[in-house]
Order: sequence, then C-alpha cells, then structure tokens
Amino acid sequence: MSYFLYSVCFFSLIILGCSVVFLIKRKLISEKFSYPFLFSLSFISIFILFLTKPTFELLGIKSINSFDFIFYLILTLVSLITIYLINKFILHQHPIELKEVLDNKASKFLLFYILISSPVQEFFFRSFVYFSLDYLKILNFFTMVSISWILFIIAHLAFRDRNLKIGVVFMGLIWGIAYYYSQNLVLISVSHAIIGLCSWTQGLITTKTFFQKG
Repeated sequence: MSYFLYSVCFFSLIILGCSVVFLIKRKLISEKFSYPFLFSLSFISIFILFLTKPTFELLGIKSINSFDFIFYLILTLVSLITIYLINKFILHQHPIELKEVLDNKASKFLLFYILISSPVQEFFFRSFVYFSLDYLKILNFFTMVSISWILFIIAHLAFRDRNLKIGVVFMGLIWGIAYYYSQNLVLISVSHAIIGLCSWTQGLITTKTFFQKG
C-alpha cells in the first residue's frame, strides 16, 4: 500500500472515530454504542494493517524480556500505590464490597474489560497508531506519544465519570511513553487491565459509568 493511500485510510479512520465520539457526547448517539464502535474501528484497523503485511513484532506482539517485565511491574505498582493514596487522602471513595464484585452484571463486565476491552484499546491506541505513524515516517517521540495520548483521551470523552477522565489523561500519557520504548502489547494490556480493575475496586470508577441511562 502506498504511503498516500495508507495516510488517507489512517486519518479517515481517526476523523470518523472523533466524529462518533462527538455525536455520543452530544447524546445524538447512545453511549452504549461506544464499545461496539471501538471494536469496529479495531477490525477496520486490522484490515488496513493486513494490506501492509506487518510482522507481529512491529505490532508489539513479541516475547517478553526481563527488562520490559520489570519495567511494567514497577510502572503498574507505582500507579496502584498512587491510586490508593489519592483515594485515601483526597477522594475518600469507599472500596466496593465483595457482593458487588460478585454481582452478575458487574462480574461479566469486569471479565469483558480484562480479557477484551483492555487488549483492544491498547491494540488500537498503541499498536495500530504507533505502527501507522512509523509507516508514515512520523517518527518524532513527542509527535507519536502526543497523537496516541490525545486520541486515547478523546475516545473516553463519551463517558461521564470525572475520575475516569482524569485517570485517562494521566495513564494515557504514561502508557503512551511506556509503549514507545517497550513496543510490547501484552505487557501494556495487562497493566491497563490491572490498573483499571483496581481503580474500580477502590470505588474510583463504577460499572454505572458504563451502564446507567440518561
């Protein structure tokens, strides 16, 4: 695929995504459309990638070395400690009870979030975006991280939860920088899932963010 055609496909996909988020934000489209749309974008991005025939390694699907493992372990632990301290001394949200964890609707969503949502988000906003920018010879560190970060923020504007949006701003930047250096989709997806799950158990975000009407 030529650079011109790929750039048209890539930026058209980005514009489409931002437009739908705007429509959801304006309540012209249901908020429940957010996840199906994200998955649709991911499938389209896979098709676009297929035309360029990238290797798995270029998409961040590779073996895990000890340095990357330790790096993501420290990143995740520091993030979890920060979340705990912010909640304890600033937000004062009550951690959820076990019965809520075992609630049928909540537990199904959390499994979906851990096994599907987190990897799909990281694939699109990190693997696909970084590979595309690299393919288009946009290799500047600041530019690559900023585009990934901004798109990650825009995608979450459709949700109402303030704490979620704040977390997205900070973690989106941290994960963007981390992926730039590690290029490891598996580790960043695991980190995303763990931090998201712990944010929920601390009461900082709730499944009502995604389920409630209005």
